[in-house]
Amino acid sequence: MPNAPAYPLVPGAPTAPGTPASPLQPAAPSAPPKPSAPGTPGAPTVPGTPAVPLQPAAPSKPAAPTAPRSPKPPRAPPSPPLTKFHGCRDATSGQPFLLSPLVKVADNTSVGSSTYCTTVSLRPVWQWSGAGCREFDGPGRGSTCCNMDFTKLEIVIVGQCRGSVSGLTINGRKRATSTAGYPSVGAASFKFTELEYSPAEVDGATFCFSAFGSCRRLEDLGYKGHMQFAIFDESHDCCPTFWLA
Repeated sequence: MPNAPAYPLVPGAPTAPGTPASPLQPAAPSAPPKPSAPGTPGAPTVPGTPAVPLQPAAPSKPAAPTAPRSPKPPRAPPSPPLTKFHGCRDATSGQPFLLSPLVKVADNTSVGSSTYCTTVSLRPVWQWSGAGCREFDGPGRGSTCCNMDFTKLEIVIVGQCRGSVSGLTINGRKRATSTAGYPSVGAASFKFTELEYSPAEVDGATFCFSAFGSCRRLEDLGYKGHMQFAIFDESHDCCPTFWLA
């Protein structure tokens, strides 16, 4: 098929001329800056207070020296064994009585004598009463002397001093001097006898005696250097025995 003929283009409308651009207005000049007011002169600076110099630290006191520990006092030497002259219970437990240490109460230089005393007191009652007490049934069998009375007080001394003790008193009242000898062992004794005191009656009683001449010092009077005191009940089954010096 033959091509269609080309037709000429229709001319377009003429283009309107553009509006010319308005010229830019020049920027207004900025106002010059105002001059700043001169500053008010400040007050003169006060010079700072000078720092107080630190005081040097006081030297510390030297530590007090530690006191040395006091040595422990030596233990008292054990009492020597009792010298037994009777077959009785000599234990001091399970019975009512105590005797104070011997105290010298007077020296008589005109006759050359010294007087010594001991005072009786009672042990706490629970130690000699109640279920723990048993009737005496012989020494060394666990029996006690809780119910004993105070019938005699015997003091053992060296044999050569048997005749050098007298002036026995109980609470200041004179008593007869009774003595006994044990020549086989070089000992003797003097005694307060026929007393028959109950515990309540003898509590607080003071027993005194005087020793004369070369026997006036206890270390010379006592048998083997010690004063052995024994309390007897009426039956002589019980004889609690004490060292008093």
